[in-house]
Amino acid sequence: MVRDHLESHTSLKHAGVKPYECPNCGKLLGYASSLREHLKICERRMLQASIKAAQAVIPPKCLICNKEYSSEKSLKVHNDAVHKTNVDYACQICGKTFKYRSSRDRHERVHMLKEANSGMF
Repeated sequence: MVRDHLESHTSLKHAGVKPYECPNCGKLLGYASSLREHLKICERRMLQASIKAAQAVIPPKCLICNKEYSSEKSLKVHNDAVHKTNVDYACQICGKTFKYRSSRDRHERVHMLKEANSGMF
């Protein structure tokens, strides 16, 4: 009995014999108990991977022109720039209108630079 156990131990541990294969990932293991423990981890990983794949986000798409974007934020920027009809921001100097405050601010800085440059001469 002890001799059988010793031979089994020697072949599994020291000769590299691994008769148990994981059906999920193909990893070879030396003991049935090792395979059982490995299966718990391997199946959890597979489940997490399949959940992640199922949750893969379909790219956001513009409802007006069907163009796809990498994020909801990109889609919003597109909708505001291309499809927004009302103009929200007017230059306080010349009255020109802009869809974005940042565009209006940049435009107003041009007025300020022109004014500053004209005072230098």
